[in-house]
Amino acid sequence: MTTAWVFAGQGAQAVGMGRDLAAAWPECKALFDKANEVLGYDLAGLCFNGPMAELTKTNHCQPAIFLVSAACLEAWKKTGAPAPAAVAGLSLGEWTALYAAGCLSFEDTLRVLAARGRLMQEACEATRGAMLSLIGMTDEAVLKIAEQAKVSVANLNSPGQIVLSGSVEAIAEAERLAKEAGAKRALRLPVAGAYHSPLMQSAADGLRAVLQSVTFNPPAMPVFSNVTGKPHGGADDIREMMIRQVTSSVQWVETVKGFKASGVNRYVEFGPGAVLTGLVKRIDETAALFNVSDVATLVKSVSAVAKADSPAPVSAPAPEAASKAAGRLAGKTALVTGASRGIGKAIAVRLAAEGADVALVGRQKETLEETAAAVRALGRKALVCVSDVSRSEDAKKTVEAVVAGLGRLDILVNNAGITRDGLLARMSDEDWDAVLDTNLKGAFALMKAAARPMMKQESGSIVNVSSIIGLMGNAGQCNYAAAKGGLIALTKSAARELAPRHIRVNAVAPGFVETKMTEGLSGEIKARMLETVPLKRFGSPEDIAGVVAFLAGNDAAYMTGQTVAVCGGMVMQ
Repeated sequence: MTTAWVFAGQGAQAVGMGRDLAAAWPECKALFDKANEVLGYDLAGLCFNGPMAELTKTNHCQPAIFLVSAACLEAWKKTGAPAPAAVAGLSLGEWTALYAAGCLSFEDTLRVLAARGRLMQEACEATRGAMLSLIGMTDEAVLKIAEQAKVSVANLNSPGQIVLSGSVEAIAEAERLAKEAGAKRALRLPVAGAYHSPLMQSAADGLRAVLQSVTFNPPAMPVFSNVTGKPHGGADDIREMMIRQVTSSVQWVETVKGFKASGVNRYVEFGPGAVLTGLVKRIDETAALFNVSDVATLVKSVSAVAKADSPAPVSAPAPEAASKAAGRLAGKTALVTGASRGIGKAIAVRLAAEGADVALVGRQKETLEETAAAVRALGRKALVCVSDVSRSEDAKKTVEAVVAGLGRLDILVNNAGITRDGLLARMSDEDWDAVLDTNLKGAFALMKAAARPMMKQESGSIVNVSSIIGLMGNAGQCNYAAAKGGLIALTKSAARELAPRHIRVNAVAPGFVETKMTEGLSGEIKARMLETVPLKRFGSPEDIAGVVAFLAGNDAAYMTGQTVAVCGGMVMQ
């Protein structure tokens, strides 16, 4: 397939963007460090921690979205993905496209976008502008409204979606006319001013002065222009078009049509969110669409692209061309139980993203193979082990198979778990035993088996996935609470025993996490659950995986016997 890379524009920002990429790959972290150095303030901290009000400011937002998009691209390149046939970006994303094509250095792109953002912010403050998105009208009808209201067409995003830009008063008139004409939606955009309109002329003039000292190199591949919807020309043409872009309409529909005419049938979007993926879908329904905004979407997209491009089954080893991650777990081998879905799958993928080869343990081979495909797509080795970890003999054989197949065992993650809820007075012995066998005895059996090779090499890290229920109890879950509480006690005792052999043992205690197990809960039940969570959201499997990866690596080298509650503040120790 013929691929185009596309890059996100302003409005896609979110607090936390890029954090997992920086944690997973030193090369991505280096970009965030370099950005702080170039700009002279903690842009990485704004991306990772906010506050949203500061991150949304145009002078911060533009370099921030570029930075995160560049980190997404860097992570994608590490998978061995080939260069695209062409690139493009929406508004500020066009600058990221120019960077991807080698037209500008990373440092120069940062400086340009910091200046562009500042100049546009100043233009917003000097004029009273607004923007209006119209959905469900013909292009001809929208253009007529724009002419009547004396506003500009800022973005031609997709058929039936056009954004208008102009003074506050003119936009109000356009909104009135659109509603009278039967627009499906007339939505005021939460922006500071009238972007891509003549009200930005002062920003364009300021940008012209900034770009005089910036070196533009010939692009290594076609870069489609927002102004024309066609590929840029030489360096001087690029400079002039990027100045005009500030006040001109974004021709996104023409850009995608141009891609399609040149044979592009696959798109990979880089940067926070997936706005462009949705826009492209409405323009070219036949295109294959992927997006990379974090580690999870990277893994999903790499795996899907590899599966589409290869006639081999998804369980086949990754091509030699796939580069191996050089993260903080490089050279390590991990064993993860319950790795077929949810938290276990997220942990396995995160460990692979940070450089570890991973053995995947569970009872269903088919779903384990799906996780294995994601691990291999990251250039890591994956070993599928179908096993019942509650059986001591199975646990022993599983560890032996991992050491034989992957060469060693550095990390054990006991994640396998089940629930058989019921009130104490009505709980059967069978339900009690089943939960204790899987959730506690299984962890014990694997820890016992894994301790042998770890003691022999005098190093290792064991992470047990407990639960806040093991810390605080819960009515109707006596068996589950006993197993998870026992796992915490087991963690502490094993940590004391194994510390002299340089083996660390820690636990994580997840709170309410969005998994298949919680999907069936009603909205009322979920709302009541969230009342007990200070952060007012459910956790994600990736939230747990990030803490497990930290505990597994050398960053936690002075931690053992600890239980980390990952619960949005439900339990504060």
